[in-house]
Amino acid sequence: MVLRNRFIRSIFKQCFQKTKQLGTSVPALKIDIGTSSLQGRSKLNEDKLSHDYIAANILYTGIYDGHNGDFVSNFANVNLPLILKKHLQCDSYKLYDNIFSRINDILLKSFDECQELIKETIHSVDDIPRHDMVGSTAVTSILVDNTYLTVANVGDSKAILCRNGESVELSIEHHPDNVDEAMRVKEAGGHIDWDSRFKPLVNSRLSMTRSFGNLLLKPKGVISEPSIKNILINEAIDSFFVLCSDGITHAMSDEEIVYVVGQHDKPIDAAEDLTSTAQQYGSTDDCTALVVPLPAWRCVDVKMKVNTASMFRTLTGGRSNG
Repeated sequence: MVLRNRFIRSIFKQCFQKTKQLGTSVPALKIDIGTSSLQGRSKLNEDKLSHDYIAANILYTGIYDGHNGDFVSNFANVNLPLILKKHLQCDSYKLYDNIFSRINDILLKSFDECQELIKETIHSVDDIPRHDMVGSTAVTSILVDNTYLTVANVGDSKAILCRNGESVELSIEHHPDNVDEAMRVKEAGGHIDWDSRFKPLVNSRLSMTRSFGNLLLKPKGVISEPSIKNILINEAIDSFFVLCSDGITHAMSDEEIVYVVGQHDKPIDAAEDLTSTAQQYGSTDDCTALVVPLPAWRCVDVKMKVNTASMFRTLTGGRSNG
């Protein structure tokens, strides 16, 4: 196992050495990605996931957590990668000129275009249940040359990086209790209410302030513009990153998620352990995870810091951190 991990890391290192100068593209090192999705207590698993090399050296990954049906989550899961691929091909000749800025622009354009397509499709199809409130979160990543990582998200699905054995949050949870998010909603004419469990909702309808779909609340400040974070991968200390739906993150802390993944040799085993552990901790929602190994996979000890029991957080309907 030690020899195998050293070999994998040496291959990663060769790719990094060849991409130190911007503009130098190398053949992609195909990454063994782990995925898992378990249905909760609902009649339908509304979570969707996908991953693909949308260019020779560009890995896309995404998780979409639908609500009020799976029409939007399925639509975005199929179409957003295609839109991204189209824009990346158009801009490929200039991608390495301010690479993060280029990727950010492409993501913003792609999310906006995807939302417009969702709107047009919903308006043209008559038999979509709850068509005005069907929607989805999205957490996506673009990894260029195994070196330049960009995460874009709307809603409360999360991305977490394991750096030097500790969790680093790469996404923003767009909830009505976020001051900036709530201000935008109120300025657009919306309002924030709380349900019987003191959960904040936009116009008594939605627990998030950004999403795909949700046409009824788009005029009230619920936008589809993603939050974006850029990370330069450090080959010595970055072990992996994880995308996951809130069925996992409402049951487990970021530290627990990273710890569980860090116990496995194979990403597929790590992803399956994450989803099953979240359900064991009491999650009744759909649980979906996507694990992407990085150069320091299995080379850095994962540190565990737990202050509160996850099962207690699940029963009380929230998380203590992250």
